[in-house]
Formats: sequence, C-alpha cells, structure tokens
Amino acid sequence: MQLPSLDTILDVAPIAIRALGLWQKVVTIEPGRVWSVNSHIVRWDGAGFVCDCTNWELHHTEQHGLCKHALAVCLRSEAYRIQAEQELEEVVHV
Repeated sequence: MQLPSLDTILDVAPIAIRALGLWQKVVTIEPGRVWSVNSHIVRWDGAGFVCDCTNWELHHTEQHGLCKHALAVCLRSEAYRIQAEQELEEVVHV
C-alpha cells in the first residue's frame, strides 16, 4: 500500500484536516487490506483505496481516490502523520 504524497495531502487539505481527527478510530479488519473507520469500510484494492462512504463514491476522482476515512488509515503511521501535520500547518495554519 502506497501512502499519498504530501502534495496530494495539500491538494485535499480540508479532507486531510478532518482525517487527522479520525486516525485513532481506525480498526484493522484484515491487515494491509481492510479497515473500519466510524462504521465505514475502507479497502485497499491493490491500486488504491475504496471506501463505502458517499463522499468517496461521489468525489473520489477529484480527491485523488481519497476520502477522510481512507486518509485516516494512512495517518496511523506516526512518521507520515507528523509530516502531513507539518505540511498542513504551513498552508492552512492547523
């Protein structure tokens, strides 16, 4: 599973900010493949994330295949989360 680039995080800054509040609510169902985030199921299909939320269904193309639930899964990595927070702070003053 490849994490989104920091440029991608900045492109979806409003979603990324909401995801920062969700990463602790991620529950692994199948390691490396399936997670639950606030009752939404996020799957890694080998090419990207697929989420069952309405936002992902309607807007995943313009959001680089992401939604706040998928980003929450990525943000479980402490090193990645710290980098994302630093980048977001510089742009949107989180």
